[in-house]
Parts: sequence; C-alpha cells; structure tokens
Amino acid sequence: MSDALDALRRVNFDWVRTLDSVWLDAEPTGAPNEGLIPGIVAALHAQPGAAGRARGRVLVGEPGIGKTHLVGQIRREAWESGGWFVLLDVLGLTDFWRSAALSYLTALMQPMPGGRRQSDAVLAGVARRFKVEEQVEQAFNTPNIDTRRIVDLLVRALMHVDTVRALKHQDVFRALCLLRSQDLAAVGLAHAWLQGYDADPAARAALGFVTPPPAPVELVRGMAWIMGLSGPTLVAVDQIDGVVDATRLSLDDDFDAGPGLAEMLAAGLMELHEAGGRGMTLVTCLTDSWRRLEERGLKSAFDRFDPPMLLTGLNKPAAAAALIRDRLEPAYAEAGFAPPFPTWPFSEAALAAAARAAMRPRTLLMRCDAFRRDCLANEAVAVCDDLVEPGTTVQPPVEQPPFDLDRARCEADISGILDDEEAGLGELLRAAFDLYALEDDPDDAVDVVSKGEPEQRLPPLHGRLTFLHRDENDRERHVCYRALLQPHPIAFQARLRAALTASGISTRIPGRELLLVRRGPVPAGAKTSTLVDRFLAAGGTLIDPSDDDLRTFVALRTLRDGALREGEMDRFERWMRDTLPVRGTAFFRRIGLPGDGPAEPARPPRGRAP
Repeated sequence: MSDALDALRRVNFDWVRTLDSVWLDAEPTGAPNEGLIPGIVAALHAQPGAAGRARGRVLVGEPGIGKTHLVGQIRREAWESGGWFVLLDVLGLTDFWRSAALSYLTALMQPMPGGRRQSDAVLAGVARRFKVEEQVEQAFNTPNIDTRRIVDLLVRALMHVDTVRALKHQDVFRALCLLRSQDLAAVGLAHAWLQGYDADPAARAALGFVTPPPAPVELVRGMAWIMGLSGPTLVAVDQIDGVVDATRLSLDDDFDAGPGLAEMLAAGLMELHEAGGRGMTLVTCLTDSWRRLEERGLKSAFDRFDPPMLLTGLNKPAAAAALIRDRLEPAYAEAGFAPPFPTWPFSEAALAAAARAAMRPRTLLMRCDAFRRDCLANEAVAVCDDLVEPGTTVQPPVEQPPFDLDRARCEADISGILDDEEAGLGELLRAAFDLYALEDDPDDAVDVVSKGEPEQRLPPLHGRLTFLHRDENDRERHVCYRALLQPHPIAFQARLRAALTASGISTRIPGRELLLVRRGPVPAGAKTSTLVDRFLAAGGTLIDPSDDDLRTFVALRTLRDGALREGEMDRFERWMRDTLPVRGTAFFRRIGLPGDGPAEPARPPRGRAP
C-alpha cells in the first residue's frame, strides 16, 4: 500500500451535518456566509431596551448550503464573546415548551472549551457578578455539601437585585446546583425536575426544593433568567424544515391535542421572545420553510424578526480549498504523509471550477468522497481536475479481505452488556446503528446518518438514525433509540419521559420513531404502566434484543475496530455494503429497518413485554 493511498483512506468527507454537530468546533473557511457572524454576535450583545431581547435573525438557503455548520461557528463565537448558547431541538416537537425546557437543560449540560459544563459556567458567572464566586466554588468543592447552602448564598445576593424573581426561581438554582452533585440519585431528581417531572416528592423535599416543578414555560423562564444574569443567550432554532412539512396534530397519546406543528412553532417563537429573557433568537431553514411559517403564523410573531438573510454557495476558490483542506489535513497528519500541495489530490483547477459554479458545501464534499472511493477501489491516486463534471470510473473487481463474521460471533463476549445501561447496552446500540449506516449506498438519493446523543450523565436518547432524502427537499425520517434497563420505577419513568420528549413520536407525525430496548418486563406500578401504555399508543416500540443479535453486534464492532487498526476500513465498508449483516438481524427486521429506509415501513406488532 502506498503512503498516498493510506493517507487518502483515512480522510472523512462526511457531508451530512446533524443537529448535534453544532456543538463541535470547526475552523473558519472564509466562506461568504461567515461574514454574517460578527453582526449576529454584535446584535446579541447590543442593549435592546427594556424588553431585554434583541430582534431575531433568520438565515435561509437551499439544502446543503451549510446552515448547520454556520450555526456551530456562531455558537463558538457566542461563547468566546461571553454569551451563552441554547440549541432548540424541534425534531421532536409536539409540545413547544416541553421541548424548549429539555433543550435548555441539554444545552446547559454541554461542555465548553476547557471542559467545564455550560451550567457550571453560568453559576460561576452569577456568583462572579455578585462577588461570591470564591465562596460558591469552595462550597461546591466541599464533600457532601448541602446544596441549600449554595442556593441560599446565591439567592441572598440576588434578593438585592430582583427579590420577586430570586424567590420565584430559587428551585431552578437548586436543581442546577444539584447537577454538580456526586450523588447520582440527586442528579437524576434534579434532571427530572428541570424537565417538569416530579419524580419523588419526598426526596425532592429532603433536598430542599420548595415546590414541585412548575410548567415547562416557567422552567424556561427560570433558566433563561439565571443565564441572563451573567450574559446574553443566543437561542438557535435549526433544521425546522421537517417540522414545517409535518402533518397536523391530533393526538391521543402522551400529549394534548393542539394546532399544526408549523402554527405551534410560530406561536412558540413569538412566546420565546417574551419568556427567553436577555438574548436573541436565530432561525435557520430553507427559504420555502420560512415562507410557510409566515403564512401559518401570526404577523406579530414575525414582527420580532429582521427580514431573512439569504445564504450563498462557495463562490471563492479559497473557501472551497479551506473546506477540503479541513478534511484532508487531520488524516494526512495522522498518516505522516506530506502531500504535494495542501488540497491534494484536488487541483486548483478543480476548486476554481467549483467556485465558479457556487457549489454548495454538501455537493463539494460528496464529489470529493466519490473521487476518493474511486481511487481506493483502483488502488491508485490520481489528481482530480474537475469536480463540476466528474467522470465515471469503471472500477475493477477488488478481492475482499476475509472478514470472518462466524468466527467473530463465536468469540464475542456479551457478558455484562445487559448489566450497564450506558457503557454496556447503550454503547453497543450506538455501534449497531453506526454499522447499519455503513451499509448504506453512498451513491443513492438517501443519506443515512447515525449519531449518538451528546455525552451526558442521563442522555434523553442514546442515539438517532436519520434518513435524509436529498431528492425530496431534504425530507427527514428519525429513528431514535434508548437502552432502558432501570429496575427502579421512578428512574425508569424519568428516562422514558425524556426520551418521549426528545423523539417527539406521535401516530400523527410521520418520520418520528422511538425504540425502547430492554431485557425483561418493565417495572411494576400504576404510573409506570400508564406511561408505557402512552408510549406504545404514540407509536413507540419496546424490544428485547436476542443474545444472538447481541453477539452479532459485538462481533461486527470487533471486526470494525480491527479494520480501523489495520487501515482496512474502506474494504470493510465495501464488505458491509455487499453482505448487509446488520440489516439481516432479527433486531433490525423487527423494528422495520431491513432495507435502506426510503419508505416508511409497516410497523411491527408492539407489546409490553417484547
């Protein structure tokens, strides 16, 4: 194997930006849309007057133009400027404020540069403003500290500024402080409380909470007010196009019947302007989606936003080069390979042609990856001089390496998998869904993306499989999943409610599915039974994976890891696409994913004890 081929094999041109990629840093490319960032961040910090909230901004553009990537860059600049950031996840929208409360909580749990969670930075900012930071930090570092001491310290300081809201939101302070606790039961209770769920009234009272959790809108008001004490918050609403296109709600599941999703979103954006406190709202979507929102929403909602700004493609060779170079450099550095020129094997002529065509970032990356795969299949690297009119390469048959799945299954160790909800079954499910995505044909019109949820102590979901239909205006289908092995009814209920909110499943909303993966029956009790019934009525699937399928997933994970170590990943991926071992398992057949997912499958029978 040549050094050049080995280096190119390591390159990842992944062109699909899922919502959680907003939390990942990406270097600027010099693309024209990046010129909008300073103005947005400046508007975030401007003094908007008594209302405390600046007019919202709207960024529109065609599919693949780089909207989600741009939001990630804006997030980084907002943090660096001393502001806060919340990503409002509307993929599971059935109740705006329920989704908003979970989104605020998820954002607060995100790590910032330096490793500190945003919630910890917010509390430190509040303490710094009132000159009690040293005392608060000492209290947090004291073993077995009673959180009431920290909350009382903060509330007393805030009473001098805003007595009414300090008293009203003191339990929000308490819950945020408990998220730093070493007591997992206290963390779980605080996590549930901030979602609006009173998991254990007796335990809540013992931890010093004054009241049960208020309505979700009041939870958002509380978190937004606390964040606003030390900086403005940018609330980003991205990837709303599937919500705008979804059908009208008429629910008999866990959520109240209500208006259409577009109307619900429009009304929520208007109310967020009032409840979101100090900061600004940023919406990114397709041009047609914003037009539909304007048609279905209230005029007063959109008076709170500036006119939409149109995003453009990569019309400068330097921007196209920077985008490609950002994907090439890490792989070349890892391989110890010095390319003839920074964008090798993509020539200046190829990049200039892409810029003249104002090529969208997604299209450019797809063309680059197709060229890369041709090189690997032919076992030779040529220079690419044209990305606008790529030629078709006849690939010679390649002898596949022996990936012995039967032997790997015999050697697979599944002991302990079902003993650990997070590091055991949750991690294995992420691997299985990642492997499912590897089986997807990269040249068809449907992109299949597997993404684990952001790392948290208590993630609402363990992951999400997204089918992106490029030839249907980027229509999306989301298959969410969560391992849930908890035997304790309260812990089980809290996790299931969070998964319901994050997934947004409903029998009347297409393209939203939730899988609950569990060995054995669910915990006993009337509350648990009622919640599970609502989950099943909303279209949820409860599945018990067989030991045979678990062995298959462990075996494939082992083969994949070996292929990564040996530099055989491209051959492993071709073997996966040829043999489809994941889609052949009973697990994926039962959940309706035996194929590539272009159509909505017939749902399998569901039951309480799968």
